[in-house]
Amino acid sequence: MRPDPRAPMRFLSPAAMCTALVLSLGCADHTQPLALEPRTDAAMTSLNDCAGPFVKGRNLGRLAAVRSVARTIAVGDTARLSRLASELGPPSMSGAWSVENPEIARIDSDLVIPVTAGSTTVSARVGSRILCISLTTVFMGASLSTLTIDPVSSDVSDVARLRAVLQFSNGLSLPIRDGAQWTSLDPTIATVSLAGWLSPLRDGSVRVVARVGPAADTVRINVRTQFYQSIVPRRAEEFAGSIGVNIHLSYFDRVYGSEFRTIILPRLQELNVRHLRDDGTTLPNEDWMREVYGRWREVALATRAKFTIIVRPHRTATGPGTDYGNMSHVRDLRDRIGQEHIAAFEGLNEHDHSGRAAFAEEVRTSQRALYAVVKGDPSLASRFTVLGPSVGSIANAAAIGDLSAFMDEGVIHPYDGGRVPTTNLQSHINGIRAISGSDPLIATEVGYHTAMLSGNPWHWAVTELAQGKYTLRQFLELFNAGVRRSFAYELIDQGTDFADLEQNFGLLRLNGSPKPAFSGLRNLISLLGDRTSSDFTPTVLRVNITGDTTGVRRLVLEKGNGRQYLVLWQNAVSFDDVSRLDLSPPARQVTVHLPVTVGTVSVYAPLIGAEPLLTDRDTRTVVVAVPDHPIVIEIIR
Repeated sequence: MRPDPRAPMRFLSPAAMCTALVLSLGCADHTQPLALEPRTDAAMTSLNDCAGPFVKGRNLGRLAAVRSVARTIAVGDTARLSRLASELGPPSMSGAWSVENPEIARIDSDLVIPVTAGSTTVSARVGSRILCISLTTVFMGASLSTLTIDPVSSDVSDVARLRAVLQFSNGLSLPIRDGAQWTSLDPTIATVSLAGWLSPLRDGSVRVVARVGPAADTVRINVRTQFYQSIVPRRAEEFAGSIGVNIHLSYFDRVYGSEFRTIILPRLQELNVRHLRDDGTTLPNEDWMREVYGRWREVALATRAKFTIIVRPHRTATGPGTDYGNMSHVRDLRDRIGQEHIAAFEGLNEHDHSGRAAFAEEVRTSQRALYAVVKGDPSLASRFTVLGPSVGSIANAAAIGDLSAFMDEGVIHPYDGGRVPTTNLQSHINGIRAISGSDPLIATEVGYHTAMLSGNPWHWAVTELAQGKYTLRQFLELFNAGVRRSFAYELIDQGTDFADLEQNFGLLRLNGSPKPAFSGLRNLISLLGDRTSSDFTPTVLRVNITGDTTGVRRLVLEKGNGRQYLVLWQNAVSFDDVSRLDLSPPARQVTVHLPVTVGTVSVYAPLIGAEPLLTDRDTRTVVVAVPDHPIVIEIIR
C-alpha cells in the first residue's frame, strides 16, 4: 500500500520530530495531595481541549491539576499507553483504552499503532477520572506498505485465532489481533470475532478479510468442522442428592450403639450424604423410644440428611408386631423424628425372606394401610413420599402382585453379587414391575461386601479396592439409568468374621477406619455437592471426546455458579472372583476438546484423593487416561 498522497513522505528535522506528536494527558498530579476544589472554567476549558465525544456530557466530578507532556511518534512506530500514563499518574487502570478514529490509529491492548497521518483522541479511565490523549500522527520516513493475514493453517477444523501483520516501509513488521477489523464473507461457514477468533460452523471454504486503516488483506480458509456434541448437564446437586446410605441406629448391641458418638455420628458428618435409611417402628418402652429417635434427630440436625423410614408394624411388649393393617404409628414417628427430617415412608423390607407363609398377603395389607395413613392425612400427604415394598428375591414379586396404586415410587434392591455394577439392574427392573407397575423406581439397597472368606456363589466377595471402584461407579450408573436415589448398604461393618458376608458390607471397617469406598464417596460428594444453589437452568456443554473411547461412560453435571463437570469412567471388570485378585483394565487415553478456550480445567480422581491430579489454564483441550473408576474434569470458564 502506497503512502497517502495527501501526506507525502518527508524527513523531519530533530526539532520537528520532537513536536510531530503531541500527547496531552489530562490526569491527577499524584506528586501533590488531591485538591477537591470545585471545577473552574479554566479546568473545564483544558478538559474540553483534550476530551473526545466519548467523555463529553459525563459527570467528571471534581478535577485536580491537569498536566501535559509532549512525545514523538510516527507511522511505523508504536507506544505503550500505560507507560505514558504512568509517568503522569497511577499505572493501574480500570477499563480498556479506546480510540475515536480507528482509521488514524488502532489500539491493541494498550499499544497504540498509528496507521496513517491525521488526528484522533485516545482515552481510558484512571480511577474516577478520564485520561485523554490528543493524538496527531505524521509520516516520518515510514509508511504502512502492506497488511497480511497470518492464519494458523489454511485448513481449520477447530476454533483458531487469526492475526493481522502490519508491514511498514521502514522494515517494521507488527503482528496485531485486537487492532484489526475482521470479517467473514460467509458467516454460515465460519464466524470471526473482534479479536480474530475463527469459529467453524460447517464444512466449506470461506474468505476472511482483515482491515487496518487503509490497508486490507484476505485469506481463504478451508473449514472442516470438528464434531462437537451438545450435552445438557444435570444439576450437580441432583446427583449428590441421589446418594444415600443405610444405617441401624437401634442396634445397641453393635457398633451403631456402642460407638454412636465416637464413630457413627462423626463419620456421617464427614461423608455428608443427603439421605439415610433405617427401620422405624414403635413399642411400649418410652425410654427406648426417646433414646432411638433422639439419635435419629441428632443425626439429622448434625448432617442435614433426611430419613427414608422402613415402616414395620407396631411392636408388642413380647416381640415383633403382626398387625399389618395398622400403620397409625407413622404419625408418632413423624412427631418424634421431626417432619423436616423425613423424606419418605417405605413399605416392608424383603418380607419374602421373613419365613412367614403368608408373606405376600402381609405385604399387600401393610402397603395399603401405609398408603392410606400417609395420603389420607393432609399434613402427611403434602410432605412425604410413599415407597413400595422390597423383595429379597425378585422372583417373589409376582406372588405379591400389583400394588402400584398404593405407592409413589417402587423399590428395587439390585445387588450385583460381586459383579460389575448394573449386572442385575434390568432383571430387577423387569421383575419389580409386577408390584410397582410403571411407577418410577429407587434403589434402597445396593452394595458389595468384603468377606473374602465367604464362599457364597450368589454374592461373591470383592477386595476393598474393588468395592471402592464398584461403589462409585454404581451410583453413577444407576443415576444415568434414571434411578432417582440409591442407598449403599451399609455404613459400617457389623463384625470381623470374614466368612460372614452380612458383617462386611460396610463403607467403614468395624473400628471406624474408612475403606476406599467411603473415602471415594466422600471426595465425590464434596467435589460435586451444591447444597446452596437455587434452581437454575444448566448451560449446554459442547464437547468432543476423541481417542480410545471404547467402553468409556460419562455424566455431565453443572453447579449453580456455572462450573461444569465431565465425569468419565469405564464400567469394566475390576475383580477376578476365580483368582480372587484385583484387576487393572487398561486405561483409555482420550482427549477432551472444547470449542472455546476456558479459564481453568482441573482433573480429579475421587478414589485416589480430594486434590486435583492436574490443572491447566487458558486451554481448550485436556488429555486424560480413563481408568475403571471415575475421573472428574472440572471446567471453569
